[in-house]
Amino acid sequence: MELMRGVIWNLKYPVLILVLLQISCCDKKNQITECRGYINQPQLLKDFFIFKDSSYWVYESDLGDLDSIYSFGLKETSFWPHKITGSKNTPCYELIGYNQRSIFYDTTYTYELGAYYNSNPTNNSETQFSLTSGILKTNKREIRFVTFGIDSIWSETPVKGGYIEQYPTYDIKGKKYLDVIRLYYSPVNKFDWVKEIVYSKKIGIIQYLHEDGRTWSLKKVKLK
Repeated sequence: MELMRGVIWNLKYPVLILVLLQISCCDKKNQITECRGYINQPQLLKDFFIFKDSSYWVYESDLGDLDSIYSFGLKETSFWPHKITGSKNTPCYELIGYNQRSIFYDTTYTYELGAYYNSNPTNNSETQFSLTSGILKTNKREIRFVTFGIDSIWSETPVKGGYIEQYPTYDIKGKKYLDVIRLYYSPVNKFDWVKEIVYSKKIGIIQYLHEDGRTWSLKKVKLK
């Protein structure tokens, strides 16, 4: 009898774990089924703009200054825009955000790769993706890029006067970079902390013209 009690007691925990797992799975399933599908961020945008914590970049300005910038606070969530659209018949979207800290400027830059349901779709797409950049202490925020679909990057402008150019190769101080996107403002946009910024795929920012007039070029990068 004692042996049977011990067997039953030992079996309780596996059974309890299975029940809890089943409840957890059901909860997740119910949460997921609230959305009408799930849309991930395009890999193209992730390759240009999203980097893991502890990645860092070293830049040198045209005046000889050095700056080290590192990433932290990577956060991946989802967004269900049913309250905005007035309909629950919408998908959920992947949201990704992170921060970068500049040692030279003693400033934290925030980046968010967002998406939302577009009620007036173009290019046969109902999804619009965007990169929003900002500075925490000044609350400057600028939507730099949007993309319709999965494999193309479009400019949000001319709403704020920015222009986007794409290059298969781009030369900076004798060093060539591949798959480059350059954003510049003409005239200068007062809402952003840069006058011009250049991104390379799977590297990040390779050069930018700061609002203080310094041009910073990439010297070293370490991606996690």
